[in-house]
Amino acid sequence: MLATGCSSLLPQHNPFPSATVISPGVKASYTFGRGGGWTWGGELTVLFKTWNDLHAIVAAGPAVNFTWAPQAFQARLGVELVSWFAGVEGGPSLVTDRAGAHFGFAVSPWLGGIMVVPEYTHVFVTGRPDLDELGSYFKLPLCPGCAVSHGGFGSLSFDD
Repeated sequence: MLATGCSSLLPQHNPFPSATVISPGVKASYTFGRGGGWTWGGELTVLFKTWNDLHAIVAAGPAVNFTWAPQAFQARLGVELVSWFAGVEGGPSLVTDRAGAHFGFAVSPWLGGIMVVPEYTHVFVTGRPDLDELGSYFKLPLCPGCAVSHGGFGSLSFDD
């Protein structure tokens, strides 16, 4: 209710670039539970502006994730929804460990800025205990189709 009440204070147009934003990143985290420990991984998201006027979701697109824990590997193909410095990504997962391959579904809410993105991931897994992960993505958002008015190599700019 508070966000709805303050919506008139926000800009009335969606500031996300009109061009596609490609955002590769690496992850450092800790996976709790069986097969857990210090974890690393990678993510690639491709984000598209959702609407021209302001809504809660300013961009959405596909995401591919890979995570290596000490005794488990996870691959996920999901969808990411982006709001103001927060978002959620989720989708079906394949989890492999010493017991074999397992199907799962992951949900990963995140908060943060453009380049450092703290995240929590919960993976509901069939045939093994669920996975919980806490860490951060370190992202490099690229916008090859954006007009670069301040120099650079097509990095993310909200001046569109």
